[in-house]
Amino acid sequence: MNNTETQGLNHPVHVICGTARIGSEDIALRSGDVLVATLVDAYMSVYKGKDQSISQRMRWWQAKIGHHTLLSVDEDHIQAITLDLDDTLWPVAPTISAAEQDLLHWLLVNTPETAKLTQITEVKAAIRQSVLEKHTFKAHDLGFLRCEVIRETMRLAGDDPQLANEAYAVFDAARQRVTLYEGVKEALARLSTKFRLVAISNGTADVFVTPAAPYFHAAFKAHEVGVAKPDVKIYQAATSYLALDADQVLHIGDDAHADAWGAREAGLYTVWINPQDHPWTHDSPQPWTIRHLSEVADHFQV
Repeated sequence: MNNTETQGLNHPVHVICGTARIGSEDIALRSGDVLVATLVDAYMSVYKGKDQSISQRMRWWQAKIGHHTLLSVDEDHIQAITLDLDDTLWPVAPTISAAEQDLLHWLLVNTPETAKLTQITEVKAAIRQSVLEKHTFKAHDLGFLRCEVIRETMRLAGDDPQLANEAYAVFDAARQRVTLYEGVKEALARLSTKFRLVAISNGTADVFVTPAAPYFHAAFKAHEVGVAKPDVKIYQAATSYLALDADQVLHIGDDAHADAWGAREAGLYTVWINPQDHPWTHDSPQPWTIRHLSEVADHFQV
């Protein structure tokens, strides 16, 4: 088992598998076979009563275990933060449900036969599968796919498929009505005092028509970039806009694969928002994991 001694502290810190050794004492970081890549501060809070200077001085660390390299950087190195939107800043399920109801009401008035078909689960699933197979090159464009599902449903129902765009516009307008998680607006306001914030999303939400709008400099959406997370190109588009190296940017998101793993593959530092305590299933070490965005603002003391 490999270990690394972190220098420059009052006490040497030996980072081994799942344990931080402070002086002669072992403090368990997290159970598991590999060390979690996270902030020592998050785990050292239990140690403050024993030696305040340790938790004050320990910020970021680097450890190497086998073929894994857990990278960290001084917080002053981070110049910008990219954020996922759906299920990171707001819950997406109630938004989509409400948008689908608005769409159904429009269909009932304007294309009632189409409305009937959309309420048959098996038919709806078959149409969606057919559209996905026909437009594999547009898999990253969720808005296009939804519009084409509406169009195909209209065609099968005998309604005018040219009405699909108008119907989709009804859905899309409702899809922008989001409700931020409690405390997220305040956390964004705090982070924006120190960092440029940029949205990176696979969905069709427009952050600039949401309550989060005042805090963002730019947004990169999969359907506009041409690829979806975890493709590194969408992260590279954001870092190019920021004119920063990848390791000067911290990405925050709820999706373990698209956000935490994908951003790391692109060279960004990552934070995984995981309030439900889902297990980390990738071979790579688990990134810094939090339950709420405010934890990042707390760490950076903004």
